Amino acid sequence: MAEVIFKTLLKRNNQQGFEIASAGTYSLPGLPMTPTAKDALFLRGWDIAEASKSTLFNFDMLDEYDHIITMTQRHKDAIGHYPNVKTLSDFVGGGDVQDPFMSPLEYYLKTCEDLEIRIQDLYQVLMEENKR
Repeated sequence: MAEVIFKTLLKRNNQQGFEIASAGTYSLPGLPMTPTAKDALFLRGWDIAEASKSTLFNFDMLDEYDHIITMTQRHKDAIGHYPNVKTLSDFVGGGDVQDPFMSPLEYYLKTCEDLEIRIQDLYQVLMEENKR
């Protein structure tokens, strides 16, 4: 959901030159976004066409991306301590993002709302960083 929100923000603001990808530390590759996650994003007005299939994190990504942003401290710890690996909370506060996987729609909507605020804040932080 974070990837969709960030990509949609880029599109809405005509920002180009950014590569955004999502990868899980405990994921099976090639799976579509869950229907409930898509429903939550759609109901909140996000562009679900930006949804991608799941990808498993690999250590080559450390060299490919300026920032590896995890949703939880546990995910960050699983990757290890690298200068470009931070939690979303490291950037914008708020603690770990709750994973609503296999929960009812109301939990996905709550996570989506939380991500909207924090990803928009992250967007501002990274746009400022990009200006430097």
